[in-house]
Amino acid sequence: MFYHIFEGFSTLMLCPVFGDIIVHACDYLGNVANAIYEQDTEQSAKCSKCMQLNLRKSGGDQVLKALYELSESHSSRELNEAIVYFQNNVSRMDYPSYEALGYHITSSTVESACRHVVGDRLKRSGMRWTIQGA
Repeated sequence: MFYHIFEGFSTLMLCPVFGDIIVHACDYLGNVANAIYEQDTEQSAKCSKCMQLNLRKSGGDQVLKALYELSESHSSRELNEAIVYFQNNVSRMDYPSYEALGYHITSSTVESACRHVVGDRLKRSGMRWTIQGA
């Protein structure tokens, strides 16, 4: 579990983000699909979407097994990189369980909160940033 920490309105907030953030894993899957079906084709988009859905619904173990099977018939740098990434992070990719428990699997809520906190700080009348106050 990772904690993203940010300060807002004099309150320290801890937002748990469980597991590996799914966006990074999906980037690897998109690269694999583009390597197999050519960059940005309809087939690569369908393949990428299917793999990403499988990741979200079944978790990293199932996708890693599928990548191994895919490597028997295809060979590419992108596929090898995805396999290594999934091998290194599969223990943090139990997305179905995380979502069932109500945990965030993306960093979007943290990023949004940071944007609002920083935006509010910068948009107030007379607000200035100093090195000491940064």
